[in-house]
Amino acid sequence: MKCVIQTENARLDRNGQAILSNLNISIMEGQTVAVTGHNGSGKSTLVKLLSGIHEPSDGKVIRNFQFYGYVPEHFPEGIRLTVARYLEFLVQMSNTDQEKVSQYIEQFNLTPYLHTSLKNCSKGTKQKVGFIQAIMKEADVLFFDEPFTGMDEAAQQHAINLLLSLRGEKTMVFVLHEEALVQQLATHRITLPSGKMEKLTKKENQKMRSITVRSEQPVEGALQLEENIYRLFVPEDDSDERLMQLLTAGCRVLEVGEKR
Repeated sequence: MKCVIQTENARLDRNGQAILSNLNISIMEGQTVAVTGHNGSGKSTLVKLLSGIHEPSDGKVIRNFQFYGYVPEHFPEGIRLTVARYLEFLVQMSNTDQEKVSQYIEQFNLTPYLHTSLKNCSKGTKQKVGFIQAIMKEADVLFFDEPFTGMDEAAQQHAINLLLSLRGEKTMVFVLHEEALVQQLATHRITLPSGKMEKLTKKENQKMRSITVRSEQPVEGALQLEENIYRLFVPEDDSDERLMQLLTAGCRVLEVGEKR
């Protein structure tokens, strides 16, 4: 099996301080790797380091791939192109099948926004466009930084299904907070700040509960459905404790149910 990305004692500094250090990671072809850790642990920075957006301050990062797709957590601001023109431009640049892109547009319900400037689109719409621009490429590796943030529930499920269909075919690296998504999508996990990579043991029969809340502040580990509305999935055995944490944090619980 081909090693696609390897780090050797890699370190990345910012403003004279080490953000990431002592990274020794090997990602093999076809693996799906979730990067997890607390807020501020350097997850997004690690994805940028692995992809080549950042270079190490010390040590090595060896990248055995030519092309990659990348979905940032925040779509670039100020793009004046309409959704349609932006996707047309990417089709021309990447020689992608227009029919496939048209299918993505329909699946993600982007037709009403095709003639809207991207800078005027909602975060969820921008996130859908960002997701499409990554998977439409003939990329060797796909990098995703919280790719589902802001998407509506139907779009999230379409995105998850697409990624599941690519598992084993594409090497993929995700920043993910929610454990249910890690278990569903990933074959391996890198936990920060340790940088340790482990193979995931699937808990196929683990029952999960969905919890939907209203919160004025972002809810760590949750998917944002719309403004101030979040949904997270937790193991059934842990759901009572998580509910208490949410209530203590000032969240209003809207719905509790089995994970669909």
